[in-house]
Amino acid sequence: MLKKLLLTYFLGFSALLQANAQATDSVSQVVYLLGNTATSTIPTSHLQAFQKALDAEKNPFTVVHLGDIATNRGIGKRLNAGANRKINQLLQLTKTRGKLYLVPGDKDWDNSGKEGLDDVRRLEQYIKKQQTNAQVLLPGNGCPGPEIRDIGKNLRLIAINTQWWMHPHRKPAEPDTDCGILSDVEFLETLENAIEEANGRQVIIVGHHPVLSNGFYGGHVPVRTHLFPFSNTRLKPLTWLPLPGLGSLYASYRQNTGTPRDMANPGYQNFIANMNRVFQEHDQLIYAAAHDFSLQLNARENNYHLISGSFSQKRHVAQNIESLFNKAETGYAKVMIYADGKITTTFYQFTKPSTATAVAKQTLFQSACDPNPAKTIPVNKQVGPCIQLEAPAPITTEEVTTNGNKATVIAGPQYAATALKLKFFGQLYRKSWTQPVQVPLLYLSRTREKLRPLKFSGGRQTTALQLTAADGRRFVFRSVDKDPIGAIPSELRNTVVTDVLRQITPTEQPYGALIVSSLLDSTDILHAQPKLYVLADDRVLGPYRKNYQDLFGMLEEQPGDAKGETPGFAGATNLRNSFKLYRELYRDHANRVDAQAFGKARAFDIFIGDWGREPDNWRWAGYKIDSQWVYRPIPRDRDHAFSRWDGVIPWLADRKWAIPNIQNFDTEISGLRSLTWPARHLDRFLLTSLTRQDWLDIAKNLQNTFTDAVIAKAIAEMPPEIAKGQGQEIGATLKARRSRLPEVLQEYYETLAQYVDVVGSNKNEYFKIDRLPNAQVRVQVFQKDDKTNLPQGKPYFDRVFFKKETNEVRLYGLGGQDVFDVSGETQASLRIRIIGGDGQDSIRDVSAVKRYGKSTVVYDSKATKLDLGKEARNLTSDAPDINSFSPYSFTYNTYSPNGSIIYNQSDGIGLALGVTYKRQHFRKKDFASIYAFNARATQFGNLQLTTNTLWRHVIGPWDVGAYLDLGGYFRTYDFFGLGNNTRKNEELYDDKFYKARYGGVMSAVFVQRQFFQKSYFRIGPLFETLTTNFRDNSFLDQPNNELPLVNTQKQQLIGFNTDFVLDLRDKLIFTQRGIRLFVRHNTYKPIKNNGKAYGLTEGFIDYYATGRVYLPVTLALRLGGGRNYGDNLPYYKYTTLGLRPNLRGYVINRFAGDASLYINSEVRFHLGEVESAFLPFRYGGIAFFDRGRVWYQGKSEGNWHDGYGGGFYIAPVAERFAFSLLLQHSREELLLFSFGAGFRFDQ
Repeated sequence: MLKKLLLTYFLGFSALLQANAQATDSVSQVVYLLGNTATSTIPTSHLQAFQKALDAEKNPFTVVHLGDIATNRGIGKRLNAGANRKINQLLQLTKTRGKLYLVPGDKDWDNSGKEGLDDVRRLEQYIKKQQTNAQVLLPGNGCPGPEIRDIGKNLRLIAINTQWWMHPHRKPAEPDTDCGILSDVEFLETLENAIEEANGRQVIIVGHHPVLSNGFYGGHVPVRTHLFPFSNTRLKPLTWLPLPGLGSLYASYRQNTGTPRDMANPGYQNFIANMNRVFQEHDQLIYAAAHDFSLQLNARENNYHLISGSFSQKRHVAQNIESLFNKAETGYAKVMIYADGKITTTFYQFTKPSTATAVAKQTLFQSACDPNPAKTIPVNKQVGPCIQLEAPAPITTEEVTTNGNKATVIAGPQYAATALKLKFFGQLYRKSWTQPVQVPLLYLSRTREKLRPLKFSGGRQTTALQLTAADGRRFVFRSVDKDPIGAIPSELRNTVVTDVLRQITPTEQPYGALIVSSLLDSTDILHAQPKLYVLADDRVLGPYRKNYQDLFGMLEEQPGDAKGETPGFAGATNLRNSFKLYRELYRDHANRVDAQAFGKARAFDIFIGDWGREPDNWRWAGYKIDSQWVYRPIPRDRDHAFSRWDGVIPWLADRKWAIPNIQNFDTEISGLRSLTWPARHLDRFLLTSLTRQDWLDIAKNLQNTFTDAVIAKAIAEMPPEIAKGQGQEIGATLKARRSRLPEVLQEYYETLAQYVDVVGSNKNEYFKIDRLPNAQVRVQVFQKDDKTNLPQGKPYFDRVFFKKETNEVRLYGLGGQDVFDVSGETQASLRIRIIGGDGQDSIRDVSAVKRYGKSTVVYDSKATKLDLGKEARNLTSDAPDINSFSPYSFTYNTYSPNGSIIYNQSDGIGLALGVTYKRQHFRKKDFASIYAFNARATQFGNLQLTTNTLWRHVIGPWDVGAYLDLGGYFRTYDFFGLGNNTRKNEELYDDKFYKARYGGVMSAVFVQRQFFQKSYFRIGPLFETLTTNFRDNSFLDQPNNELPLVNTQKQQLIGFNTDFVLDLRDKLIFTQRGIRLFVRHNTYKPIKNNGKAYGLTEGFIDYYATGRVYLPVTLALRLGGGRNYGDNLPYYKYTTLGLRPNLRGYVINRFAGDASLYINSEVRFHLGEVESAFLPFRYGGIAFFDRGRVWYQGKSEGNWHDGYGGGFYIAPVAERFAFSLLLQHSREELLLFSFGAGFRFDQ
């Protein structure tokens, strides 16, 4: 009997083990990935093979089409038979089983064309009309996403509309309200939240465009393209037409400049940069894309980039060190997610008819249940039964000692500083950070709200725990200490940069939020009320217990919506972040912001010196009042209140021309622009209705509110150990700042009043503009009566503007059928810009201003109903961006000083100083004008003053520029005579025998057109007055019967300059691939003595290529030359060879003539990198060989001149800049040194 019982027990236990093994090894979900079916007919055999695989799949599965679905140019207004058949073929794949998601690609957006948004919406509507809901286009409505689909227990699918980032035409954007997300900032914030809140699911992000690719769109162009540029296009008759040269230009353009489809394109680069930041800050992500016609798997850091884009056709793919698998074959990919957390991917290639063969399988993440994990494969820390939930370790370093219900804490012992560190970084608030303070312990289990941990959170610099109360309210416990390492690019972490930024943390007052909360208690400004605690060791911390007990921080309630009968924060019905608030305001003019409340909140920020008020640091409490929603501000996050910047480095950072958004907290409220910088867009959008008197009333209210007693009470909220020291200093400073509030707030009003945006909504508005006497303008905005087209009710915006305060007012109608009515006669008035917006608008201007030209400028579509008098300038257009509006468009005028110490053998030591001013204007991208002024003076008398100006888009897309150069003498010039066989005597050279000087005035005016990002064409007149200066017994002073005489007389010249630069390189510094073409022609005509014209044409072409021969090797080649024409040229106008520009191994300008030809070649060996604690850097070797010669009057005696040598370079911080040293040799020079920033070849 006992034997039977034992046998039964053994068999049952074995069955249980087997069942458990099968459960953990079972497949939870399978994801099939395919893409790029738009440009050709889908082979029937491919569809059959794929359908066969789906039919045979025994596990739950999802199919994701990664974009470019139906046709090469979108589906159009009428779906053709071929596109209809193709879409239906794809939709049939999951007719009986599975789910199909389709992600739009650039082809679905009209191949990045004008009809893109309409096309992708038509495609979505077509799919929705099908019988089943198993097919969904994500994200929908042309919106950017992200859209989340949780599938099963272990998978979170996040779909993003990548084309939204780079589409060059109309797309959902502010002020549209069709999408839940309309800005890149909100997109990225939402994407990161979706990743962080996956709750034990594997995250797969799906989009059309890859972030990392070894394919054609990724710049990996096959070699044949340089000879046959049409071999990668759909122009089959021209496929094998050889066009060398043009093929290389085409390849370089696609690699380094790019169409909207290429990864080199600026729009695409912006997408890549933002997505890379997300990937760098999150582990264990899989990003699946198509676009390139190949199968790829690439690993970067702790994430995978998968491309499955060759379902219908294939294209070239290259290899690189991040590649795990690359294949230029038709096929698809499959990702398998196992219950135990193991994740694999398999690539299938279409082989014989109706068959797909697995050609590669890779384990992406291994299960945490595996007792013998492989060292080369990351362990899945998100999915599986063996995951041990443990919160990440805090990034704080406080010292805590507990005693009963109290704790003694030093907030930041690491901020104690030596005398030298105090000199450079300042005293700041180090005493507050290093002073022991006593605070209560917080036991979550004993709180009245019965708090429980919800999740780890916090910014890139703070540690925080999200907590939930029994009644559903949310709280957050946020650390006092911070670590900037999360905000530093990965390549600079654990370097001196991190150490420097950590020394900036004491600029913040660790207990400032307690003062702020107490001050706000005496106002009607909504706010949280933080309390200071040490988080006690408490069992309810659960998995957070180990790492978060003894965390020193502040507890506060998070603003939340009303839930059922429970009112929301501060009695609000709903809460909005700033992005959602914008959409509410765009949607309907009945949604308003309480401008008085926001103005008071901003005045308070100025009072306490809080410069960290970016949009994310606000929440907005919504209250329903009659038929309107009124939103009141809730400021949060007071890290930068009372910020102190008193060391050498902080003082420099606080300059207006340095970091724009920091400001020292002192008794004088200065640097108002810096103090309000992060909130500048919010302020200009939401405070336009406030008048000067409104601001003065706010100042008076705050002065009356913040009495000495109120300030003293607020200081007393700090720990007593701090309040009696630096707390008293803060109190004294607040009292001094209080007296200056009226003056400062008037100054801020005047800043905001210079350029004012009055913004309507997507409803119908009536804008009434009256030009009044004394150069005043009254602007009123009403709801429009749709029956009469007249104002209805009272205005919801009403303000009088004064010309002495305001340069211009910009009226944005946004959507809806708006009316703009401008009237009034006056002597002078300010400029009004009317930007009608989408919808059938009506614009009337019967005003008259006797001075200053036209004072009304009208922008809208051509279909707008216009009634314009002589005062209006009609700029209506059908350009897609004619009605564009962005609350982030305002940019301040700026200036930046520069200076350097200079040295060369001829001029001696010297100093160069300069300043550059950048000015802004309405709808001028980047800048409206630039003015640069520079001066240099050297030991041996070189005094040079230079000014450069550039005015942006003065004549359509053409810029206008000018420069003026005044010099006692100009650049160093050696002159050895004319011809290819001139002599150089070393003793005479050392005695400066060949040294020549010229000085005077050089000036030019030009027009310029930029294109292809870095390329330009420039043309314009020149004027020069130049005088030669050489010493007695020098080369130019000696009669020489063997060499031709040169002109050393004073020159007064008029002329013409033409420059053409075609720059198709990948980057300006550390160039690795591409082509650059430079051509210049200067012609001169002496003004006096009826002199004959002469000139110089010169140019070169560069070619760069990088490959791997055990190590990455870059080859750089240059072919160039010059040709003079005319007679009796001054010596400094001849074409020359020597040193950096064209012939290394010889001194500068060593050979001069009326024609030159040279070849430069350089090889760079990229040897490796050093992970230095100071700065990481890459290093390598350089070898070069140059050859050149000159001609004079058709003769070129002697041989070609050869120069060769080598050196090394170091490139700190991921090749953003480089330093190089070259040792040069020729038959004339034993050894020449050159050292400088960057590669001379690239300049």
